[in-house]
Amino acid sequence: MSEILSSYVKISYSPRWAYVQNIRDFVKNFCVNSQLPNDISDKIMIVASELLENAVKYSYKEDVSFKMEIAPNDNNVNISVSNYSEEKNSKILRQELDDVNSLPPQEAYLKNLARVAQNPNISRLGFSRIRYETNATFDLSIEGDHVLVVCKVPITQAQ
Repeated sequence: MSEILSSYVKISYSPRWAYVQNIRDFVKNFCVNSQLPNDISDKIMIVASELLENAVKYSYKEDVSFKMEIAPNDNNVNISVSNYSEEKNSKILRQELDDVNSLPPQEAYLKNLARVAQNPNISRLGFSRIRYETNATFDLSIEGDHVLVVCKVPITQAQ
């Protein structure tokens, strides 16, 4: 197995849906070039897609920033997305992450699946799904209307 390469990329973009797929494609190629195994790359794509989509959906200014750092020495891939969001959306995000982080990953995901079954108009499965499928952790920083979500996805290398 090839050694995972330490690397990072930072992309700033306007919150346009068309750019999400372009950045997904870039992230996929970036994972391949960094020697990440396919199973880890798939997990990274789940995280990147969800965070990119949320940033576009809830941004109200023309500045979104995506950063991905592959840190094999720390056994993590760190993905962060920042954007500017209205206070009501930031409060929902804070509550959602607090709820997801308050329970074990599987329990949080099943709880959200049950909620969606009762009210399919409001999904909000993304963070619980990420945590359940990737064992990732989240940090959230909100300063005024600036929102920063950091997700750490553990990576392991087969010996």
